[in-house]
Amino acid sequence: MQVKTLAIDLGKSVFQLHGVDAHHRTVLQRQVRRAKLLATVLRLAPARVIMEACGSAHYWARLLRTQGIDVHLIAPQHVKPYVMGNKNDYRDAEAIFETSLRPRVPRVAIKTVDQQAIQALHRLRESQIKARTALVNQLHGLLAEFGYVYPTGHEALRRTIRDELDQPNSEIPVLLQPLLHQQLELWQLYDSQIDHYEQLLKRWVSQYPDARRLTALPGVAHIIASAIVMHMGDPFNYQGGRHYSAALGIIPRQHSTGGKTVLLGISKRGDSYVRKMLIHGARAWLRVAPNHDDALSRWVCEVAARRGKNRAAVALANKLARIAWAMLAHGTEYQVRAA
Repeated sequence: MQVKTLAIDLGKSVFQLHGVDAHHRTVLQRQVRRAKLLATVLRLAPARVIMEACGSAHYWARLLRTQGIDVHLIAPQHVKPYVMGNKNDYRDAEAIFETSLRPRVPRVAIKTVDQQAIQALHRLRESQIKARTALVNQLHGLLAEFGYVYPTGHEALRRTIRDELDQPNSEIPVLLQPLLHQQLELWQLYDSQIDHYEQLLKRWVSQYPDARRLTALPGVAHIIASAIVMHMGDPFNYQGGRHYSAALGIIPRQHSTGGKTVLLGISKRGDSYVRKMLIHGARAWLRVAPNHDDALSRWVCEVAARRGKNRAAVALANKLARIAWAMLAHGTEYQVRAA
């Protein structure tokens, strides 16, 4: 039995193997436990291993590459159409192999340990921001039940609640007052954790030349620069700047037929987090763009006047993604063009 290509449906404890020979005939269908996966793959000695780009895929890809095995990762949305019949682990592994036969299906770049560490740092920061937002919204709702409607700003809300709790004749129920103090302390903890994560990102960007160069882009600081470097990895995994912006889902979605071209809103494919951060950075720069006289600022102001601020922010995010790819691919600095 000579396994030429091995498709692996990853799991937490159980992994499904689907092996084929050089003529694409199935020669292996087996389930293995996690502890035996590496030894089984090395014993089979396949020329190529195919996996979905899901949880732990990058870890296994790096591990198998150290053993001299060619590893390819495929995005799950491309595998789903090839699942024949009812879904199970065997069908999933078979679909992974069937998808790999299509040469136009793009491969997912394997992330390094540093890339995944920065990605984890971004995820932790994002989760703390979501928890803080939920806490603030809950405080608004709880206090509104007692007739207290406070400002929406974080600092104004926190200051107003503390002032109200410090008053001896406060109308907030006595039972609720110590609980509100605890929520304010939890809020302060969220703030300190988010600030700690941002300081770690800023320190990493200052030590990484590629990310440090990206901070010269309009609307791009250490958070967005580290997110771009984390997501992009090797710039030459993409054909060009437009290919990278398409991977982020910032280009228009197309629905054309019969020679008639119809462009819709952005496709929203790829990494939604990096796309969101780029658009936030572009929207922040849009507010100060009228104060600058360079070509990019004047262009985005014209787009905003013609198409609105939201479309202008997305258009600027698209352009920033392309410029970031060019800077990382060619190792150049950002050059401000005069209007």
